[in-house]
Amino acid sequence: MIIKQHLQGIDYTFYLPTEPLSKFVRMFIEASGSSTLPMIRNYPVHKSEIVFNLNSEPITAVRGDGIENTLTRSVLRGSVSVWEDIHHPKQTDCMIISFHPEVFHSLFQIPSSELTDQSIDGNLHKREFDEIWHQLIEAKSFQARLQIAEKWILNKIKHSAYKQNNIGLSVKEKCDNTPNITLKQLEKEIGYGRQHLFDEFKKHTGISIKKYQELLRFQMMMQTLKTNGIIDGITFAHENDFYDQAHMIKTFKKFTGKTPTEMKEFFMLDKNSNEKNLNLIFENRT
Repeated sequence: MIIKQHLQGIDYTFYLPTEPLSKFVRMFIEASGSSTLPMIRNYPVHKSEIVFNLNSEPITAVRGDGIENTLTRSVLRGSVSVWEDIHHPKQTDCMIISFHPEVFHSLFQIPSSELTDQSIDGNLHKREFDEIWHQLIEAKSFQARLQIAEKWILNKIKHSAYKQNNIGLSVKEKCDNTPNITLKQLEKEIGYGRQHLFDEFKKHTGISIKKYQELLRFQMMMQTLKTNGIIDGITFAHENDFYDQAHMIKTFKKFTGKTPTEMKEFFMLDKNSNEKNLNLIFENRT
């Protein structure tokens, strides 16, 4: 399925693959055009992805904690726990392959945990990323780029030793269905001790159970605010395992750089413009 979005002068094309690719790849994204904004703010999300920057100019990512990364030809990126501003050239041209984090290790021999809050230069890590970058540069259309990317990933799948981590997957599914499930409940329902669940989940996803639940709660806050324009802070905090309303606001600001009130004003200012958060186009890319 192909979905198109036009935001601030940039055309985004999203392709959601079918099986067998869908078990490994969440989506392929192409972004091209002349942006009317100098930067786009990205908010925390659980992911593993390869970004192919097809511009001649690098893209700079500055995280909320002040760490700066330069995105060159190809960049490997994992889950992020703080917001970041992507400063891109006025003319944008890139392709992103977003993977399920649990399969990244088997495809590329890079543990997802090594990518958490990191941006790694793919050209320095593996020659094949540079080879694919050159092929994408020469392609004349999204369909042609998509064929190159799909062929490459299918070949990786064919030669990978992927084995599903059933314990880690079970924990993830329990958290997805019940974001506030306790560790004691997980132990009882899955039948393994706490440390084993910790180890298997991190091996499967690249992040801790606590961090994953925190990201789920944040995405719920963002969706509630975006949909309703307001969050009942006391009720939300009580129902979603925050100590109190102040703790909820502090977490929200850590993830976005804004308070819920500031974000509400931001959404109300113009729902079709500003620093759009692409992670919310496909809510919970987890």
